[in-house]
Amino acid sequence: ALGLAVSCLSPTQRFALTAVPLLMIPQMILGGMLRPEADLSDRHPAPRVLSWLTIQRWGFEAALNLDTYGTGGIMVQACAPNTDSRYGALDWVQFHNGSLPECFFARKSRRLSLVLPTLALVAGSGVLLLAAHRALRRSLAKRESTQP
Repeated sequence: ALGLAVSCLSPTQRFALTAVPLLMIPQMILGGMLRPEADLSDRHPAPRVLSWLTIQRWGFEAALNLDTYGTGGIMVQACAPNTDSRYGALDWVQFHNGSLPECFFARKSRRLSLVLPTLALVAGSGVLLLAAHRALRRSLAKRESTQP
């Protein structure tokens, strides 16, 4: 949807070929595949907000939540030192039963983790497709008005 919108809104083919990769690279970086949202700092909300604005993030989260093998029964590593224990240094790495989406995104209820990404993906794609449709119709109308 993003590539289609850019190609419809761009004035030339060369601009579209340049702009699509430049817009897709931040989608991949901020979408959660390369840098999971769960690892982003809470002190600086800007990367997390930018992650929420990318379409790829919602597609990736929806795909992870629909995967039957990743939704339960995997061991998730948590680094939480327990200094009260006699063997506190050994408690640095702990494991708990979790899910694959939990490794990449914040933990949510099962229903919300299925509905929210799907709605955000459909809404974001719909906005981009609507923008592409309007730009294409405007371009065709302009072309028809200039022809005799």
